[in-house]
Amino acid sequence: MSRCPSPAGLGLVALVLCALPALAAAQAVGEWGTATVQEGKLWLDVTAAPLDAVLRAIAEQAGFTLELQGDLSIPITERWVPVPLGEGLLRLARGNSASLTYVKQADGSEAIERMLVVAAAPRLPQLAQRNQQLATIRRLSRSPGAEGRAILSAVLSNDGDPYVRGQAAAALGRLGGQPAIAALSAALADPVPEVRIRVVRALAQSSGRAAGDMLAERLGIDPDAGVRRVITNLLARFGPTPSDQAALEAAQSDADPAVRRAAAATLRRWASVPR
Repeated sequence: MSRCPSPAGLGLVALVLCALPALAAAQAVGEWGTATVQEGKLWLDVTAAPLDAVLRAIAEQAGFTLELQGDLSIPITERWVPVPLGEGLLRLARGNSASLTYVKQADGSEAIERMLVVAAAPRLPQLAQRNQQLATIRRLSRSPGAEGRAILSAVLSNDGDPYVRGQAAAALGRLGGQPAIAALSAALADPVPEVRIRVVRALAQSSGRAAGDMLAERLGIDPDAGVRRVITNLLARFGPTPSDQAALEAAQSDADPAVRRAAAATLRRWASVPR
């Protein structure tokens, strides 16, 4: 087994050569989207997906060993045309410490044998503050009182950490109630798409069909395709109502092809159901 130098710009990548069977084409499909490995290339279309879950899905398809160290559950939203598998893996792991071990196959080509990703440690003050807020959210999510909802609403509105805001939204979705719904409705304007995704899911959980009008309105104005995709899929569970129907008809002209396909599929299904 021989060791190769790191490619330019990938200082954390270790290359090791030996023999390994070729990668087979495969696809992982989850509630967060799809990841496809084929002929050494990676297609990715995920929304608010935990990074560790995406990496595990890719590793299972591609047949390499994955070792993760630290908290890598931060949600990611990525949409790519095919890129070489190694390049895509390193792009996913950016901001963390990552290394790839390659092996030489019988035909002389190289394949990934192992990937190691070590989560970047937040600066201690940031980490301490985040952990404190998350502990508060976990405690309040088990307390259905008005005070708990008020504190969670304040965290959702004011906390500077998008991950914390997303967790607060999820907690409010589980608690439900009019104050929670009001706070979630206001948070539909959060500047971070991943937070808005948590918010729309929380609204659907807390309000059910009653959230349809709010989500239908947001579908027509949200600037992020990932958010619009999630809303389109949520509306499919509720309708058909006049507002849902109108929103999905308009979404057939969405700039994102996945939104167009999902909207058209839901409208066809609704049309086939006798009323």
